[in-house]
Amino acid sequence: MGKRTLFILGAILVLLLAACSRDLTDKSRIISLFRKNESTFLSAVETGDFSAVSRLRGIREISTRGDEGEIEFFCGGRGLVPASSYYGILYIPGAEDAELSQVFGDSPEWSAEGEGCRYRQADGDNEFYYEPLGHGFFYYEEHF
Repeated sequence: MGKRTLFILGAILVLLLAACSRDLTDKSRIISLFRKNESTFLSAVETGDFSAVSRLRGIREISTRGDEGEIEFFCGGRGLVPASSYYGILYIPGAEDAELSQVFGDSPEWSAEGEGCRYRQADGDNEFYYEPLGHGFFYYEEHF
């Protein structure tokens, strides 16, 4: 094969991989996904039927977290353990009208940042950012 043919095949492979990737890691695009489909998200947490949300482009996985009934709408990630980042939307029951300090605590590791709050682990490299979207939903990014 000639160099030109290899170049074309390589370009096609890159384009196919990019097209197949459903990872959504851009904050503004994740928030836009929520805003455009807010009623779908609300209905899902009210009824427990997540089928409509699971079909939204940009939602990779839906799962529960912990004993509190938190629901994670995972949109994407990058990196390999131990240097991984995860992005998505998190629903926290009972957090609809709560202050950020009531939801995430008031320790010195938490600080206000932008429209949300950031946690920086004092003796490690874990870092989390949560921004309220309304109705108990939060944009999240978590870095390990």
